[in-house]
Amino acid sequence: MRDEDLGAAPLFLQRLLLLSKDQFSPRALRNQSHPTFEPQWATCGDVSDLAPFVELYVAPVTTHVYTIYDKNITSSFVDSPSGTQFLGIAAFIFSIQDTSTVPFYCLHSAAQTAYFYTTNETEREAALATGFVDYMIAGYIYPSQICGSVPLYRLHLLAANLANSDYMYTTSETDRENAITLGFTYEGIAGYVYDLLSCEALPARTTFSLLTDVGLAATINNLHTPSTTATERSAETCGDPDDALPWFRIHEAPSFAYSYSTDPSFISSAILHDGYVLETIMGRVFLTQEESTVPCYFLTSGTFADNFVTTNATERDTALTHGYTLLPTFQTYIYPTQICGSIPMYRLYNSAETSNFFTVLESERLSAISSRGYADLGIAGYILPEGVAC
Repeated sequence: MRDEDLGAAPLFLQRLLLLSKDQFSPRALRNQSHPTFEPQWATCGDVSDLAPFVELYVAPVTTHVYTIYDKNITSSFVDSPSGTQFLGIAAFIFSIQDTSTVPFYCLHSAAQTAYFYTTNETEREAALATGFVDYMIAGYIYPSQICGSVPLYRLHLLAANLANSDYMYTTSETDRENAITLGFTYEGIAGYVYDLLSCEALPARTTFSLLTDVGLAATINNLHTPSTTATERSAETCGDPDDALPWFRIHEAPSFAYSYSTDPSFISSAILHDGYVLETIMGRVFLTQEESTVPCYFLTSGTFADNFVTTNATERDTALTHGYTLLPTFQTYIYPTQICGSIPMYRLYNSAETSNFFTVLESERLSAISSRGYADLGIAGYILPEGVAC
């Protein structure tokens, strides 16, 4: 189990320092029968049914919200436009009930403004008896640790003011311990999920459509399968995948503007204030230079309403003479060739809209060329796909 996780951010924890304790907790009824080994007979779910379990934090009501549904992400930002924060991807869970999985129930308490998630029917009944109501089935997860899954820890903030109570879920032992020091109570393992660094390639849904109503079935038609022909490299020539962070793409449709970032606070701000929507997890990139990686420069132009990245220092310098600004805080590091399990990142350009567009999906690349006025500029570099850490 790794010590770092990208699903939770310390930003929200600082907002909870003044909260105290005293509230209903179903922890005494939780299921404690989770084995810590993988049975040889385990039958695994189809990883193509996995979907990102998005983590949001609604600051005005000190509440974490977790969902695989695009409509819930949208409604959180609409209902609390000045206080919703996008914290990233807490885990990957199944969007339909696959082999060996069980429902992950989501219950809501209007009095406590809290969302509570459990696989345990006894816990669910106890919560319903105290004023919670069934909200939805959040998805489906493993009740025991099989198939390369990792524990999903549950923590509970017991607030004197019921309206400030909160539940937090994380695969990170570090975030779990940090939350405990700030007043959360650890309530055990809620179930078993896949995280961003599970040791297998997960062709899970990584695209979001925030303006549409997506049901339980995940949209998985445009997913990239890592190349089996990529050159294998030893640990001495590859960057440490544990250091790579999810790289999100957001889109401001009226101006054909796209932006890219690993920073959840930037993503939240762009969605809240600048009219962007979250579109996809491009893959994973490094924030510091590691073995075999090169700088990926980030340039922006307010005049052209355009952002683009490049590993070419000459192109970077030319862009600076044409009104673009270099943003060092957005600089990442990627592979210049297809090694270490990386995948191509395609670059396209729409000259009429002065819009650069990057994607790892072949279907998106072809669609941009055939129906959106973009020209193919080739491969900009190579990044890690989601789910590869071995």
